Amino acid sequence: MATDIAEVKSKTKLIFDTVRNSAESQIENFILVTFNDPDDTLSMATDIAEVKSKTKLIFDTVRNSAESQIENFILVTFNDPGFQPALVTFSESVFKAALDAIVVHSGPDNLECPEMSMHGLAEALAHTLPGSYIYVFTDAAAKDYADGPKIKKMAQKQGTQVLDFVGKSLDKRRAVIGRAELPPGYNNNITITGDKEIRDVQFSVTGLKPKLKITKPDGNEVNTTDIFKNDKTLVVGVDGLGSGNHTANVGSESDTSVIITGVTNVNFQHGFSEFKPRSINTTVTRPIQGKPSYLAIELSTKAKDFKLDEVELLDMNDNVISVWPLKEVATNFYVAEQQLPPTTMFRVAVNDKPENRRPTVTLIGDTSIAVAYGDPVQLQCKINAYPKPKLMWIEEKSGLTVSEMIVEEDLPYGYISILDLEQVKTNNSYRCRAFNDYGDDTTKVSVGVNSKVPPKIDKSVKQVNVTRKESATIACNVTEGIPQPDIRWSYKRPLTRVFIPLDDKSDVIQINTTELHNAGIYKCEASNLFGRDEHQIELVIKYPPTIRNNKQIVKATEDPPTIRDNRQIVKATEGQRVFLTCNADGVPKPDVRWYFKGHEIGKTLKFRIYARNTLSMVVSFNNSGIYTCNAVNEIGSDTKEVKVVVDGPPFIETSSVPKTTTAVVGDLRVNLPCLATGSPEPTITWAKDGVEIPSGTEWYNIKKDGTLVIKNVTATSQGRYVCTARNSKGIDTDYFDVVVQPYPDATEKRNVVNLLLGSSATIECDVPHTTNDRLIWYKDTEIVATGELHLKDVEIESSGVYICRVSTLSGAASATTELNVGFPPEFLEQSSEQTDFDLNAEAYFSCLAAGEPNPTATWLHDGKDLEITDMDYRVYMTFNDLGHYKCTVSNLYGTITRDFQIIDTGCTLVSGINNDSPVISLMEARLLSDNVSILKVSKGDVVTIICENGFEKYPGTEVEAVCVEAATVRIIDVEINLSDIKCKKTK
Repeated sequence: MATDIAEVKSKTKLIFDTVRNSAESQIENFILVTFNDPDDTLSMATDIAEVKSKTKLIFDTVRNSAESQIENFILVTFNDPGFQPALVTFSESVFKAALDAIVVHSGPDNLECPEMSMHGLAEALAHTLPGSYIYVFTDAAAKDYADGPKIKKMAQKQGTQVLDFVGKSLDKRRAVIGRAELPPGYNNNITITGDKEIRDVQFSVTGLKPKLKITKPDGNEVNTTDIFKNDKTLVVGVDGLGSGNHTANVGSESDTSVIITGVTNVNFQHGFSEFKPRSINTTVTRPIQGKPSYLAIELSTKAKDFKLDEVELLDMNDNVISVWPLKEVATNFYVAEQQLPPTTMFRVAVNDKPENRRPTVTLIGDTSIAVAYGDPVQLQCKINAYPKPKLMWIEEKSGLTVSEMIVEEDLPYGYISILDLEQVKTNNSYRCRAFNDYGDDTTKVSVGVNSKVPPKIDKSVKQVNVTRKESATIACNVTEGIPQPDIRWSYKRPLTRVFIPLDDKSDVIQINTTELHNAGIYKCEASNLFGRDEHQIELVIKYPPTIRNNKQIVKATEDPPTIRDNRQIVKATEGQRVFLTCNADGVPKPDVRWYFKGHEIGKTLKFRIYARNTLSMVVSFNNSGIYTCNAVNEIGSDTKEVKVVVDGPPFIETSSVPKTTTAVVGDLRVNLPCLATGSPEPTITWAKDGVEIPSGTEWYNIKKDGTLVIKNVTATSQGRYVCTARNSKGIDTDYFDVVVQPYPDATEKRNVVNLLLGSSATIECDVPHTTNDRLIWYKDTEIVATGELHLKDVEIESSGVYICRVSTLSGAASATTELNVGFPPEFLEQSSEQTDFDLNAEAYFSCLAAGEPNPTATWLHDGKDLEITDMDYRVYMTFNDLGHYKCTVSNLYGTITRDFQIIDTGCTLVSGINNDSPVISLMEARLLSDNVSILKVSKGDVVTIICENGFEKYPGTEVEAVCVEAATVRIIDVEINLSDIKCKKTK
């Protein structure tokens, strides 16, 4: 109500000033039309005193005016659903008394329901003399707004002035469009969405020293008018916010309350009905409590662009209670299907639903614009679309999207797209394009320069880089020139000086597939009648490195290098200088490095690297080997090898094969390496136990690299094997000891296989092998299978360690599998499943079982674990031992269980344990222990229960009870626990 009271105050002050300052005020009637609200609304309950005081102030001001000539006074009150008859009096005191008598009747607070203000005005006009003033006070919209034009005509005919709100509210209504409760401070922002249908927007701010600033979507401040202002209230008005999101920066030194209202031409009426209505006239404004109702909405004729698809029911704090879908059954008339309305007070609100629209683009201005050279120009286009489209300006020459600004002009459909060209230097065309999910549209504007300008070329691009076989685009970007310059191209190859003219006259040279001969300098020349300009662009074509086979130089020798297997071989003697060349080509220039035995060669005292990547060194025998030249650039790489052979005695390289090698009888091969270097190339021979081994026999072979191959291993293959390398410069030897075993040793890594007794399986060998390899299985020291191992109907004795041996032409390897054969647990004896409770007697439960591997046992008592691992269980029964027992026996192959119970089939009664406990009397009762207070009674037996001082619940000192179970007995057909029977205490 902050906006309402401030508005009433400000309008009252305006009326006061108007009447007081009127020099010719001659009022025939003083007429007040105000609210009464007997229809259960309290919409202005908190403000009625303020309105009364201001009304009296106006009355006194008019009455005391020297020019005032009031004939009579008229008072009319109105509400929903009607109005009260007019009070017409000539007495000032009667009028004021009637004014004071206006009260607000009971009803929910803050309900701003439309009221019958037009009918109230009609009642006032019916008793009005010509030339009268009518003052109207209300906080609600006119429910009968449709009668507004008729009221206007009546007032004009009589020369009567209706002051305050009538001129606006006859065909409009004010609505709350935003509200907020904010903490102390001045940096609070509220976003308000503007609408072209909303006018006369008012912002009401309450708090200590309130402040308010409103900005438009473009950042500019909104012009406002102060309606009311003091230290605790600020009310400002805005004629219209326009479309788009506006920001209100608001706050005060205390908690701040903000309410934003506006007036709209779009009105609606609502109504409820038990039956589906055909017009709003067949409905009532309030639903019938507890009954499903149809809800009808009728829009005013001025809402022709509005479409509704739902109606919201809001509580008094604008929270959504429910949403009812609407269906348009006639023009501007909508009906929601039957639903139960809320049981609490609520308001009805509707929102416009925009229709989906394909964009239409319209150019603002001429389709062709001419500007002076270098001047700016702004291009604009208007777009109509929904939902919001994507907007862009496209420069036709380049096809590029250029920067733009978008203004939301008339939401939800209207937008303006603005393109600012800071400097126009060439003729060009621009397209404004808009598109959304429903289509797209475009329009074009041409921009021309009407000056004489010499050509100017953008020289920012000096080089174009592509990879061989890729396409290349070389552009001559002419940024200025009027008239349009002519383009000429010429080309200069690398390492040449002359440019060769090209036939291409366009501003772009396109090469679809580049080759090395396309590389070079391309020159673009642009000329017109007023000058010329030129620019050179280098086309760089990248390709991976290639290394040419160049002649390697050995100083002081006449033997040229030879090439073998694409590898150059250079021979030298110790002390000679060798030059190894690596002539690498490529773009970009490749990075070239030399490597020897996997290590990069740097510049040292021994090695030198010259221009064009030539490696130089004075060789010794240790420099023999493979030298690798590696050339790399961003496109790829290339590698060449040079073998340097330096004369020297043989040297046998150390092998990874252990000096003592173990083989197994039946292995196909044992390979003993003997890789020797030396120049001249050494001769390799082998001997066993001092006897030279011939090559190419059934038992042995010597490979070209010196490796000895021992074939078809037997026990006689065991012994020491010596390798000898000889040349003219010297001799070198190495040896291996071969140990031959009848069966392989078990490996540390083992594969474990568990099989059920009597089952069958194939055991896999973990050594990779093929059907062409030799596969032998061993158990202990015996061969059990040649090829795959298939076990059938396994027995306990089948358990053990199995070793598979795979032998190939390149060597042999073994793997170990541990096989376990077992069976699930089986109980060894029967055991009673139920034991009758007998205090301190032994109960025995047996779960003795056999299995392979040995099973383990666990026990439960009434679902809880017992810390017992034995397979049998003995217990001397106490009351705590009653209940259910379960044993679980399991091993790798299965699980078995047994269930046991200790049950009490009779009653165990405790006699006279304290002063208020009864005593049990039974001749045949059996004592359960030396303690005479505990007795065992059979089920159904009768006992006598005695209390010397009498019972708390039973008459007398003795009662008979029948044993039911445990400590429960039956007395007079009622079962009761013995512990609940109490004796009277001794006084």
